[in-house]
Amino acid sequence: MTKKARKRLTIAAAVVVATIVYFGFVFPTGEFLAEGRQLRNAQNELLTLQRTNKRLQATVNQYENPQYLDKLAREDFGLVKPGEFSYQIMPGSPLYVPPNGKVNSPPQLPNS
Repeated sequence: MTKKARKRLTIAAAVVVATIVYFGFVFPTGEFLAEGRQLRNAQNELLTLQRTNKRLQATVNQYENPQYLDKLAREDFGLVKPGEFSYQIMPGSPLYVPPNGKVNSPPQLPNS
């Protein structure tokens, strides 16, 4: 075998070995790292969804509580139970307390 043929054979063998190394180790490693990133993203999304689910379940539990529903119906919708009466004190009345809870003191009359 001549030196030139041996050199070509060595280069061809190196290319074959490099190709085998790439497809045997480098390519799967890249895929493995990409799958690791996908797994971490999926775990983060799962954690977020679990937190949201827990918060929504707490809301569902709240709406299943009869005392909470009674309070909500009375305060937000002004509903009353049968046999009860609802009274509203209109603005301008001395008994009126605004929704913010700050009672305005009556205006003072000037001294004559």
